[in-house]
Amino acid sequence: ETFAFEQIIKLKKPEHIEVLRDNYHQMIAAGSENDIKIVNELDRDFHDALIEMSEHSLLVSMWHTVAMKVRQVMALVNRRNTDLTQIARNHLPLIDAIEKGDFAKASALLKEHISSAGALIAEDWNTDILGDVDDT
Repeated sequence: ETFAFEQIIKLKKPEHIEVLRDNYHQMIAAGSENDIKIVNELDRDFHDALIEMSEHSLLVSMWHTVAMKVRQVMALVNRRNTDLTQIARNHLPLIDAIEKGDFAKASALLKEHISSAGALIAEDWNTDILGDVDDT
């Protein structure tokens, strides 16, 4: 996705920002309704759109090979979030960074997003496998 950000920023197409913002607003509405299924679908659509907007055929092709795993990870992370609107709000700084052409900010935000997702998945994995273990 970092490469997609770079490509999207280079292309500077206002319609890309419109699509991402529309997705964001729909995600906020679904989150407000506590509809995790729709939030997950819109979250998936957001990330799929980023890849498609790169207009890079190899990236799009590679994305299709890993998309299902990415969706599973996103769904795991999303189910841990008690405020579904926060899932949407996590995307707004990414949209803003892309709109401003700030690749460094977009990359840093994505790295943070991925790191927090990884930590949640590891925590979920440990809880599922080990149960609630007191590490002290």
